Amino acid sequence: MMPTAMKRTIFHIVVALAAAAVATGALAHGTPEGMLRIKQYMQTGVPAPYGELKNPLQASAATIARGRALYDEHCARCHGARGLGDGPDLKELKLPPADLVHMLDMLPMNDDFFLWAVSEGGVPFGSQMPAFKDVLARDDIWRVIAFMRAGFPR
Repeated sequence: MMPTAMKRTIFHIVVALAAAAVATGALAHGTPEGMLRIKQYMQTGVPAPYGELKNPLQASAATIARGRALYDEHCARCHGARGLGDGPDLKELKLPPADLVHMLDMLPMNDDFFLWAVSEGGVPFGSQMPAFKDVLARDDIWRVIAFMRAGFPR
């Protein structure tokens, strides 16, 4: 477990980077509501069932291809084909979906963060992102994360 002082320092760095990204329009989910999950993650980590979990799947071509298909089916309408938060359903949402490309570049957004976010959705943080824990098997969520980490290959 990371020491509290180090978590605070990293949190302040991430918030400063996120604020700069918001100012330049780089992070679509830069609303106060959108930053709530990041703030919680930096202050207390992810909730117990997700803490410190790492993707158990190899990032093989087959895993990434299946992750891409799942992403296209369940995520792209909001997050966009390239993960930029610019999907065709953007206009129907009260908050813009996360720009996943920039989320993946923020440190330290570990696998447990993305597993938690996809599994539990965004309702507790004021967004309309549905929870996928009852829609997708955990390994399918890991496949989506592997696809995202592979750089949204097309």
